[in-house]
Amino acid sequence: QGGRNPRAHLQRCFRILYCYCSSVAKNAFSKSIPVKTSMLTNADDYLIHQLPVPATTPGTTDRNFYERYYFEGYSPDGDTFVIVTQGVYPLLNLTDAAFMIQRDGIQHSIFSSRHLNYERLDMRVAPIEVRVLEPLKKLAVIVEPNEYEISAEITLTGRTAPVEDERLILTDGPRVIMDTFRLVQHMDWQGRIEAFGKTIDLKGWCGMRDRSWGIRQIGIRDPQPLVPPRPLPLFWLGGPQTYDDCGVYFHAMDDEQGRVRSRMCVLHAVDGSAPQRIENVSFKLTYRSGTRLITKAEVRGQLPDGGEVLIEYFPEELVSMQGAGFGHPVWSPGMYHNDHEHCSQTFDMRELDPNSPQNSHLLHLCRARLHLPGGSTREGRATLEQAVYGPHAPSGFKGFDDVAP
Repeated sequence: QGGRNPRAHLQRCFRILYCYCSSVAKNAFSKSIPVKTSMLTNADDYLIHQLPVPATTPGTTDRNFYERYYFEGYSPDGDTFVIVTQGVYPLLNLTDAAFMIQRDGIQHSIFSSRHLNYERLDMRVAPIEVRVLEPLKKLAVIVEPNEYEISAEITLTGRTAPVEDERLILTDGPRVIMDTFRLVQHMDWQGRIEAFGKTIDLKGWCGMRDRSWGIRQIGIRDPQPLVPPRPLPLFWLGGPQTYDDCGVYFHAMDDEQGRVRSRMCVLHAVDGSAPQRIENVSFKLTYRSGTRLITKAEVRGQLPDGGEVLIEYFPEELVSMQGAGFGHPVWSPGMYHNDHEHCSQTFDMRELDPNSPQNSHLLHLCRARLHLPGGSTREGRATLEQAVYGPHAPSGFKGFDDVAP
């Protein structure tokens, strides 16, 4: 094809190809080329990464991945109780928070939500904000003045070192419903709350915090459940106790036959000594007739040296966890709302139907008593969280509608 001088013809072809490519390149770069949106955030400047991706990307593609703060605190007489939560849901690009205060059986709650904008270090969900002052030691909760006439400036300081809880895993067939890890810590509360038209001084207040992350159901329920669809039983107890010189944290998760899914009971001294794990834990519950409400709980176990421990809970007042968003029909954690949305709610606990399935997640404000080896006894305060949904053979519940005789 090059005639008598194929070399010259080949050179002409290269010149034509060069001119064509130059023209294409010039036209291409004269137009705006879209740039991939950056996923970098302030967190990427900290040495915290566990994957070769920006910190906005969790190590799972499960939309139900979350991280959450949970704080609870009560006055020395147990008359006033507060819950504060804040959660982030990176794969939904949402964050939300709740502040609930209960007094004389009346709950007042503030719920707030906004777009996360992938920035997980921005923990303000107006008007609520959690601040880390000293990691694993001291945090603050701020509720800015607002139209709901509830505000707060709270400092929470660890009475004990944080303790790693056991990893909790719950499955429905092959599907993971819960896979979470958390730390728990007894806390002293200081500061003030403006509510009920008065200032509440938090001197002498105590409580605990639960800092958890992992996978659990958030936001809208899965529209296509595992087949054949069936309700998933759940039995959960959680009961942190506060005494002058120590604290106790206890939880139990069972299957419907009463077989142990998870047990943990730890005695924390406030003098800085190492926590002691209580082993061979068992519990006994008394229910109110015609309901599933717990009226007394006893927990037994053994210290590492073999000494016997007895922990008693005496419930006095009931708290609906919907006041903190859990199980709420509208403000459940991870539900979508417009950006920078917030509202308030007031609920009278005397109107609670304890046998409604939507009220199966409850918390009791309790007096507590701790019996240690050698006859030593402590009197204190505690909360006892219960979620008893569906069959539980040790309690005598064979179905979802059964109640105590």
